[in-house]
Amino acid sequence: MDLITPGHLLVILIIALILFGPRRLPELGRSLGDAIREFRSATSNAVNTVASERPRSAGEEKPAGEGTGQGGQAGQAGRTESPDEGAGERPKET
Repeated sequence: MDLITPGHLLVILIIALILFGPRRLPELGRSLGDAIREFRSATSNAVNTVASERPRSAGEEKPAGEGTGQGGQAGQAGRTESPDEGAGERPKET
């Protein structure tokens, strides 16, 4: 037995149409779509962050550019700035 059948969806759609009206329904759908898209993006970012921060075992390879000074902050770990470099600049927050 299916939990949501086409008949159930039709009843839900009719109730939503009565409650919100035909003008408001497209706005609600658009907002719901944006919320789902944002949720997926945040979930993806969280998964990527956790995956990049977990300790690697000796058998795993490092991604290209990591630890070789070819990008990211790994190549800048031992770098010191002169007093003129970066004066007045703040790092960007993501």
